Amino acid sequence: MIFIVGITKMNNNDKLYKILRVSKDANGQNKYEIAELNEALLKQKMRQGLRLENAALEGDRLVGTTGSLGRFITDRKVKPLVIISELVDSFNNTLGYRVADCNGNIKAVRLADLLKYAQQARAKGLVAIQNGIYAEGCGVVKPHIRSFRNGGFPIEVLNTKRPNSTYQIQNNPTKNKANTLRIEEIFNPKQIEQLKLGKAHGVNIALYANKEFTAEQMKEIREGLEAGIKAKLYADPRFTVEQMKRLKAEMIRGFDVTPYANPAYSIAQMNQIRLGIISGVDISLYANPKTSAQEMSEIRMRLEEGIWCDCEASKIDATNL
Repeated sequence: MIFIVGITKMNNNDKLYKILRVSKDANGQNKYEIAELNEALLKQKMRQGLRLENAALEGDRLVGTTGSLGRFITDRKVKPLVIISELVDSFNNTLGYRVADCNGNIKAVRLADLLKYAQQARAKGLVAIQNGIYAEGCGVVKPHIRSFRNGGFPIEVLNTKRPNSTYQIQNNPTKNKANTLRIEEIFNPKQIEQLKLGKAHGVNIALYANKEFTAEQMKEIREGLEAGIKAKLYADPRFTVEQMKRLKAEMIRGFDVTPYANPAYSIAQMNQIRLGIISGVDISLYANPKTSAQEMSEIRMRLEEGIWCDCEASKIDATNL
């Protein structure tokens, strides 16, 4: 892939283009090279077959194909970034983007950070991204970066792994169903209140009609069912109320808690696994209840250094493009 990442106006009204080439080395790793050439040489190269991801020739005119090339030409210190690829995990969740600045510096940027940067730039009247645009969220659609390129940005998959869970829920809704016919006999007043509330709200109270649950645990399961989430993931008396609250809140926000919905994990451990999922690291390397939260944090941060890092493109002569 080859991109224009910067344009500088020269004193003679010519333009100097910075061209970034992304390829693979012998080990299959990304290789970044940058060259500088004037407009006449760039057009000549394009006529000879050079293909750019964000520009094309229309007759003798060089035009942007993923946003105006005029976005690069600004006197402001903040120049637009070019998104090279969208970083996704093995489950096709967007984690961030790999971007290039006008000097050929390559950065892997987390999704939340790029969204914040683009939002702030737009508020100041600046263009944050040459080949994409910040789109506000609306309803169930979250804020995102929309590509000007048909088909979206090139995808780069981070080979994330998640451990196979051996945890089994100790709660039997089928067995509990019989308890719903003897509520007054089996449960205490506070538990009965939660069961009656669930019945009135139309949820499946058999999921928590188990006398091993406290009334507070029942409440968390009932509220999860009412919110439409998979409350069965924490419908086990071994979860503490605090763990249930945490899992419920994250599922309501749309987060997949399956890798750490296990009462053997402390809340601090759950948090480290969640942060690892967001960062796209291989959580199977530390998602173990026997690994302390502090150890998890140290392993996670070391793994993140291999993903969310910067690199500089090597300079090449324009004739080598």
